[in-house]
This record gives sequence, structure tokens and C-alpha cells, in this order.
Amino acid sequence: AFHQLQDPGACWETSDVIEITVHPGQDVNLPCQAPDSFIRALEWTRPDLEPDTVLLYSDGHFETDDQNPSFKDRVELVDRELKNGDVSLILKNVSSIDNGTYKCGVKAGGPRRKKRDSDPIRTIRTVRLQVTDFVEKYDNNNKLFKCSQQNKVQTI
Repeated sequence: AFHQLQDPGACWETSDVIEITVHPGQDVNLPCQAPDSFIRALEWTRPDLEPDTVLLYSDGHFETDDQNPSFKDRVELVDRELKNGDVSLILKNVSSIDNGTYKCGVKAGGPRRKKRDSDPIRTIRTVRLQVTDFVEKYDNNNKLFKCSQQNKVQTI
């Protein structure tokens, strides 16, 4: 949930953390919704990497100079036009190297706001991604099993 501050559109914060589990080879949508549809900059990062940039979009174009090479040609926005503040990221063909915490940040800039380069990009969403071969299943006795996609069973 977004917590709107006194000056609408000036800044915002959210404490929500989303946890997503997917299987290797899948594409995954990392959701992020800005409260303002006027977005001057958008940055998805993964702080444990160097460089930490997953995707950077600024003043109408993508900047790839500082993008971590492991994400080259594997990321795109759900909506390239950022309509209605949707800044969700699609990460393609995930593998175990994609496990980690992703942060979505935006810099707002509506028509009534002065363009100030000193305004920071503010983190509005944190997503924890886990890529795993295992699926948890329960048998008739409510006993938990972890099953790989190759149907190998491991009792928990």
C-alpha cells in the first residue's frame, strides 16, 4: 500500500515487499506501480550486484551503459509507455543466478513540477525473487514433500 505524503506527487514510500517463486526458464513479471503517471526516471536495481542496474529509463529512453551484463536483452517493461504509472519489469528466461532482491525506484515529474536533477530516484517496491526447481506438495496425510520438475521427491 502506498502512503501518500502532504504534497501529492512530490514523494512517496511503501513498505511492501513481494516474494515471487518461479522455475528456471520461465519469464517473470516483477510488479511495481508508481502513484504518479508522470515519470521522469525509472530504475530497477539488484543491490548485491556490481553494477547493480537491471534497467534504467530516463527522460524517454533506456540507458544501457551501466546495466549489469547478465540482464542484457533479458529485461523489458510491461508497458514501455508507463501508462497509469505501471513500471513493472519482465525478466526473461530466469535461472538460479537471478535469485535475489530487486528494487524498483522512480523519479516523478508532472507538468506542474519544476524539473530538478537533484531529485532522487525513490524506491517504491522491493521484490524478492527465488528461482527453484522444487515444488512443495502435501500428501493425503498432510506430509510435506519437495518435488523437482523432474519428479524426484525429497521428504521434508
